[in-house]
Amino acid sequence: MTQLLLQSENTFTSSGLPAARTSGVRPQFPAGMLPLAPAAADGLGTYLNPDDFKSPASTPTFYRLDAGRVNQSGDIRSIFPDYKGDKNELVLFVLPHDDDGIIGAGYTLVNLIKAGVPVAIVVATDGSAGYCTEKERFSISKTRLREFMKSAGILGLNVEDGLTPPGRVLRKLAQKVLPVAALFLPKKSIQRLFDYAYENNSMVRFLNLPDGGTTAVSGMEFEKPLVRVLRQGFKVNGEYRQPTRIIYPTGNDAHLDHQNVAKTVLLTIFHGGGEIWKDTAGSRKLAKRPDLMECLVYCRFPGDVKPDVLVHGTADDQAKIIDGLNAYRSQLKNIAPMVERVQTCAFDFLRSVPLPLYGDQDKADYLKVFTTAPTTGASL
Repeated sequence: MTQLLLQSENTFTSSGLPAARTSGVRPQFPAGMLPLAPAAADGLGTYLNPDDFKSPASTPTFYRLDAGRVNQSGDIRSIFPDYKGDKNELVLFVLPHDDDGIIGAGYTLVNLIKAGVPVAIVVATDGSAGYCTEKERFSISKTRLREFMKSAGILGLNVEDGLTPPGRVLRKLAQKVLPVAALFLPKKSIQRLFDYAYENNSMVRFLNLPDGGTTAVSGMEFEKPLVRVLRQGFKVNGEYRQPTRIIYPTGNDAHLDHQNVAKTVLLTIFHGGGEIWKDTAGSRKLAKRPDLMECLVYCRFPGDVKPDVLVHGTADDQAKIIDGLNAYRSQLKNIAPMVERVQTCAFDFLRSVPLPLYGDQDKADYLKVFTTAPTTGASL
């Protein structure tokens, strides 16, 4: 089993955290095992013990792989390079389905909330494909919405952050009216009421796309609403703030909704900073491209790609996440393997995702393919 080279607690000076303290043990590499990177010039370092991850951590611990060395911290903010402080940051989870966040990055989500890091969530689909019986078919979306709200509350996320007291009253009224209004009002009116009931100044937004049907949805129906959300931002301490970090399930997932969300996030980041769709959020553009991270729900990361972040939660975190999963009563049969995974391990893996835009370096690399191979001298 691969072991990881460790630097001890609080090493992320670029984010303003205390400087590293490194153990004074010269690493010895067992026969047949290479270090992830050459040892530091001073030869200091130690290894993580895989057995330590068979049970929850005594205190939340966060690891980030950087240049072949594992940095360790007790501050969740340290998983983000160049973190600018809570007054300037917003971590956005873009989820294909309401339960994907707690399944794929529950320990990350819980610890961000506990630490007071501003967190927001976008749920892409309406959950309508998650029914198990015919009886549930026409009510499952509303059921899952209630379950999501309950689960979010268990994790500590205040879905009504940013709402004034009158706004909360009107929002609850809109939520009660929505099921009845859906029987009589045209679809556009229902959508506007839905937006008010569940989006107005909230830290949670619902795109309400068809569950399992995102492949049939056009860019105008999927990407444009997400561009609007990113440009508008979320109300934090009375002011709208655009996301600076985005976490979403890997695009290597077997689920088509997960694949489409991953692709759409990448394209949205590009378009959100451009001139297109100026009818979204007025003339605002994304001031800065958010840093991207993938989490794991159904499938592993693509190919030989490895995670660069490990979040190790405590027993209290684990209990909270299990309670949060149990709030999805309608989905427990569907997500049973994921619940079992949470019960047997108390950690998340994340990986940083570069925005794969075609640029000058790519031109040079691709041209090199042709300029370093001999020509035949023959015409095609």
